[in-house]
Amino acid sequence: MRVAMWSVVATNDQPAALVNQSTFAAAVAVAAAVPRNPGPSGISGIAAPEGIGADPWETGSWSQAPGLGDVARARASRGLPPKVGTEGRTVAVLAADGEVYVGVSGRKDIVSALREAVNPISLDHAEIDALNQLYLARQQTGITGGHASLAVDQAPCRACGVKGGIRSAVEAVGLESLTVIYPGGSMSVTPRHLPR
Repeated sequence: MRVAMWSVVATNDQPAALVNQSTFAAAVAVAAAVPRNPGPSGISGIAAPEGIGADPWETGSWSQAPGLGDVARARASRGLPPKVGTEGRTVAVLAADGEVYVGVSGRKDIVSALREAVNPISLDHAEIDALNQLYLARQQTGITGGHASLAVDQAPCRACGVKGGIRSAVEAVGLESLTVIYPGGSMSVTPRHLPR
C-alpha cells in the first residue's frame, strides 16, 4: 500500500494578512469589464487573441490549470461582485478530466459520499461544491484517479485546509492529487491512502 500525506506547499491561514488583497480586487474588476463571448458551457469567456490558441472558456476543453483570472471570470459571469478579503460568496474553479466545474459557497445538495466524508463546516464551501460536481460527473463516466487543479478566490479556511475538508473530498472523488491556488499561496492535497 502506498501512503501519501497531505502536504502544504505554501499557505497563509490569516485571511486578513493575505498579500495584495486590494490588487487582487482591482484585477477582478478589470477582468469583469472585459467584453466576453458566451462559451459552450454557458460561461462567458474572453476570446483568445489570434495565434495564441483556443481559450478553454470558449471551447469547454481544459488541459491547463485554472488561475485566479478564471475565478474572476466565473464570478463576473454569475453577477457576483469582486471578492475583497473574506466577505461575500467564495468562488472556486476546478479543472479535472478535461472539464471545468465552478463551485460557489452556499447551501447545496451534496452527494452522500461527500456528505459522509467531509466535515460539516466545509459542506457549504465553494471548494466542496466544485468537487461535488466532479464526483457526479465521474459517476457517469467511471473515471478515477488523476490530478486536478482548483483556483479559489480566498485561502481555504481551517475546516477545509488544516482540518481536512478538501482532502476528504479528494479521497471521496477518487483523485490522486489536487493543486489548490488562492491569493497569496497554494497547496497540494493528496489522499491519506493511495491505491497500489
